[in-house]
Amino acid sequence: MAKLDGQRPKLLILLKILNDCTDEEHGISIKEIIDKLAGYDIPAERKSIYADMDCLKALGYSLTMERRRREAYYTLHKRDKQDLTIGELKILVDAVQASRFVSENKSRELIGKLSHLASRYQAAQLRRQVYLSNRVKSINESGFKNIDKLHEAINRNKTITFTYLKWTEKKKLVPRKPEPYRVSPLAVTWSEENYYLIAYDPEEKIEKNFRVDKMENITVTEQDREGTAVFNKDSFGSYSSRHFGMFNGQEVYVKLLCANELAGVIIDRFGKDIPIQKQDKNHFSCTVKIYDSQQFIGWLVGLGQGIKITGPDPMVERMKEAVRQLQAAYL
Repeated sequence: MAKLDGQRPKLLILLKILNDCTDEEHGISIKEIIDKLAGYDIPAERKSIYADMDCLKALGYSLTMERRRREAYYTLHKRDKQDLTIGELKILVDAVQASRFVSENKSRELIGKLSHLASRYQAAQLRRQVYLSNRVKSINESGFKNIDKLHEAINRNKTITFTYLKWTEKKKLVPRKPEPYRVSPLAVTWSEENYYLIAYDPEEKIEKNFRVDKMENITVTEQDREGTAVFNKDSFGSYSSRHFGMFNGQEVYVKLLCANELAGVIIDRFGKDIPIQKQDKNHFSCTVKIYDSQQFIGWLVGLGQGIKITGPDPMVERMKEAVRQLQAAYL
C-alpha cells in the first residue's frame, strides 16, 4: 500500500475507509480505523479520531456513532438523493447481467465498477449476482465501441461503411456479403434486448435496421448523410413497437379483433394511446400501425385464438397462408 505524507490526507483517507467499510448494517470501530490508517502510514489516536469525525459532520457528512461493549462504532450514511442505494445498485447490476448486448467480460467489468459504489459488504452481494444468470450473451467485445462510432457519424452528419455478420450452421459469424455496406446512420435504438442502427440505404432509398453487435469494421467516411429528411423523429418513440424483431417491411395499418384479456398485451406493445373499441362483452378491436414482416405473423400465431386480423384483406390472406403452411409442416 502506498505511503502518504503525514496528516495532510488524513480526512480523505478516513472518508474512504468509512465508504468502504460501513453501510446501513455495518459500522467500524475506532480501533479498526486506527489500524487501517496505520496501513497508510498515518498515525492516529482515539482523541484525534473523535475530532476528525466532528470535522466530517461539520462538512455535511451524515455520521452516527454507536457504543458496543465500551467501543465506539461509526457509520457513514448516504448524504443525499444523488447517492445510489444498495437496492438501486442491484437493479443496475441485474440490468447489466440480463443484457444480451453486453458480453460476459464486459458485464463483469461494469459490475466491478458498480461494486466500488457500495461498501465491501454490499459489494459482495453485487458480485454474487453475476452467477445467478446463464443467459446467452453477446460474444462481440466491440459493441460499446460500435455505439461510439455510430454516434460520432450521426453527430458529424457522415455516412458509414461496415461489415455485417450472420451466423452459419457451423456456429461461425461470417460476412453477409463480400463488399461492405454503406449507409447513412439515422439513430440508434434499443429493442428486443439489443441495440439496433436505423439507417438509410441510398441505393435502395429505404430505411433499414442493423443489429449493432453484428456490425464490424465500422468506418466513418467523409461523405455527408442522405435520407435524414425522410426519418420521422416525432414517431421515433414508437418505432420499435411497430417493428417485430426489428425486421424491415412495408408500413401498414392492421385491424385486430382481440379477446379482452389481451388488452394488456396490446397496450404493452403499442402504448396506452392506441384506440380501443368495444365489439362485444368478450372482445375489442383496434387498429395498429406495423412494419409488415413474417415476425409480426409469428407474434400473432403465438397469441393463439385470442387475436385475429380482420383487415385489410391482403393481411388476412397472409395470415391464412401462414396458418396453412404451418399446418402442412406437421402433416
